[in-house]
Amino acid sequence: MMRQTPKIYIATALLTLVGVGLYFILPHRKGASEIAQAYHQSQFFKYSEFIESSIGKTDGDAKIDLNKIMGGIVPHHIPATIPLLAEFYTKLRNTRDVKTFVILAPDHIDAGRGNISVSKADFIMPFGTLRPNLAIIEQLESSGFIVQDETPFDREHSIDSQLLLISKIFPDAQIVPLIFRSSITNEEARAFGKILAGVIDEGAFIVSSVDFSHYLSERQARPIDYLSANVLGAIDSKSTDLVEADSEQALVALMSFLETKGANHHVDLQVFNTRDFNSNSDYTTGYVTGFWGIKNNSPGALNSNDSKVADKFSNRVDFVRGNLYSEWSVTRSEK
Repeated sequence: MMRQTPKIYIATALLTLVGVGLYFILPHRKGASEIAQAYHQSQFFKYSEFIESSIGKTDGDAKIDLNKIMGGIVPHHIPATIPLLAEFYTKLRNTRDVKTFVILAPDHIDAGRGNISVSKADFIMPFGTLRPNLAIIEQLESSGFIVQDETPFDREHSIDSQLLLISKIFPDAQIVPLIFRSSITNEEARAFGKILAGVIDEGAFIVSSVDFSHYLSERQARPIDYLSANVLGAIDSKSTDLVEADSEQALVALMSFLETKGANHHVDLQVFNTRDFNSNSDYTTGYVTGFWGIKNNSPGALNSNDSKVADKFSNRVDFVRGNLYSEWSVTRSEK
């Protein structure tokens, strides 16, 4: 006599088959990681009106006095430095067209898997969507220096800050967002700058999105930031080791790129401090802005092989750092 299969087992088997079938037939929702790879959305939509008003206050006719503009440095402190960003990108637009922005910036919390992370995603900004230049990204990937990793870009304001203004002023431009972990050495960053110089074309512009001194009073910070600006003005990637910034490596990569491309001049090199934008004079942040490139009949950049140049900057920076940081430590211990 055959035993009958309990109905409950039959029902369970049928439900399982139906579930498997529906999984393969119907489209299923993407997971969070898949969505993150599709796009990133700006965290700064609330500042769109401030951005527009800041752009409206810039000099619409101001231009950059270089025959060939290759790169620049600009801060990423939002919202404090939006007026500086507006002036920087407006002046750039008045002077040349940019097809692709390559952004060199800090990975603030070292969230990326590689020493240099890149995003291939679209970025949804207040003024439109910016898309990646996949051709340049793939060439850089083949060098072995960069790794695609979307996770750290979700909240990385060093990239978001630049895209705010780019999406408004250069809405048709493509982007190559790159963030540097603190673990990358200056030697590696210098080598990457040379690789970058061999990959990008004339339509690209390199932006180093970097803030400078941190957590010092205005009086302590300004001398250090002026020294950093002087070092960067020399277009010497080896002396860039002396700069005080939140991504020394992003600056080294920029200077290495400029050296390789034959840059010989800088213009509009300026130093600012948090105090310039609000009443805070304690625990400030320093900012340096400027453009680099080629100017005909320029005497040229300082010779990067001249050890006296590096020694001069090193002695001055060490002297100022030693005195100001000692003073800062005493001041904090008294509080």
